[in-house]
Amino acid sequence: MDLLAAGDLHSPLPENSDDDEIGVLYGSMETSLHSLSVYVHDISDNMRRLAEGDLTARDSTGEAYSYVGDFLPVKESMDNLRTSLRGFFRDTGHTARMIASTSAQMANTSK
Repeated sequence: MDLLAAGDLHSPLPENSDDDEIGVLYGSMETSLHSLSVYVHDISDNMRRLAEGDLTARDSTGEAYSYVGDFLPVKESMDNLRTSLRGFFRDTGHTARMIASTSAQMANTSK
């Protein structure tokens, strides 16, 4: 549990096969740790791909581990960032084409 408290999501929890409340709690903790690990991997992968200029990145968690609960805003923020960056680069490309066209027209006019 000390490793978990230090941010280690990959080390296994101590074994527990009880069918009582502790066993149920253990199972829930195991499921939560797996979900957290999937989220961290997906967020890291998405941020790496965005940093490399891949604006087509989508979450890689699959439907079995979609973002839920308090993690849903994280996914929405990643999607919004991706959409904003696409719009920025689309607008920048449009502006660059307009400048190039205007420059060409001015060059032709000055001849």
